[in-house]
Amino acid sequence: MVYIAGLLLAATVAHWAWDGWLMVRSVWLGALLFVLGLGINLLCVRMMKRHQTAILPQGEPSTLLRSGPFRYFRNPIYQGMLTAMGGVALCVGSLPFFLILPVMWAVLRLRFIPLEEANLMRRFGEQFAAYCREIPRGL
Repeated sequence: MVYIAGLLLAATVAHWAWDGWLMVRSVWLGALLFVLGLGINLLCVRMMKRHQTAILPQGEPSTLLRSGPFRYFRNPIYQGMLTAMGGVALCVGSLPFFLILPVMWAVLRLRFIPLEEANLMRRFGEQFAAYCREIPRGL
């Protein structure tokens, strides 16, 4: 019974804090993260179009990009996507929005990134292997 009362009290305090001063700060932080993530993605897409290389994961890359956001992470579009999604989660403040982040991370990490990296290794060989040694995956 004491345990249930403690949980109810904790839930009430968390709800009050979230709806009060914490909510205002999280909306601004969420908006900042969303804009940052969107900006990273737009920059990456612009670079990929300029270099006439595949944007979609299943496409055939023609160029191994190593500048801009690609010099910091091997998967900056996914980084930007998760950053923007985290920003939305903070703005909305709903548990399902937060829970989707680790699910999305797992899907990207286990499904899409291995396929993309295998495709890039097949296409660019040692050049991509050297890139992998120098640049962290990030996710």
